[in-house]
Amino acid sequence: MDSEKTKSIIESYLGDKILTVVHNSSLKPDLKLEILEKYMRKQEKSFRIEDNILKLHIQLLAESSSSAQRRKVKDILQKSNEYPMGVCLDIVKKYSIKDAWAYLEFKQGNVSAAINKSYEVRQ
Repeated sequence: MDSEKTKSIIESYLGDKILTVVHNSSLKPDLKLEILEKYMRKQEKSFRIEDNILKLHIQLLAESSSSAQRRKVKDILQKSNEYPMGVCLDIVKKYSIKDAWAYLEFKQGNVSAAINKSYEVRQ
């Protein structure tokens, strides 16, 4: 089954259980990310998005095979104070997303760690 049909089935039949599917399925990370972002767009209109959804969003961006998706992590974290900083820092460290890592270190007050990581980004 192609990814468009898979997304359509998941969105149509599962509704709010979509998070369980995204979190526990063997779908490719990029497909999970696409489904989750669509769900998030619908949710942000009605209420604040839960921390577990935000964490999963950063996790899927970090796992993405697309370097463009991985580069979005820092921008997303800079635009929103909603993401759980400590958890996101652990994720960007694990996946070595250095620009987001430097940003989060700085935001937490770890200036020397942020400078060191920023230096690595530029090399």
